Amino acid sequence: MAKKQNKKEQQYSDSNKEVEEVKVAETVKPIVKKKLPTKDYTLKVKVKVSGVLKKKGEKISLTEQGYRFFRSKNYV
Repeated sequence: MAKKQNKKEQQYSDSNKEVEEVKVAETVKPIVKKKLPTKDYTLKVKVKVSGVLKKKGEKISLTEQGYRFFRSKNYV
């Protein structure tokens, strides 16, 4: 009887050797906060803004809709 128990224990210990514990590394994603766009933009070309001709390199203040329009035309 003792021999059978020893064989079973040996088989059990052999099966434990084959199985290794694998630790799953949890990666923590850094929280990236989006920066709000600034209201001042630099012009790339000469543009007429609210009836006034602005030169290249001048800074103008835009709303969100104004920024979208100027960005679509590649003015800022």
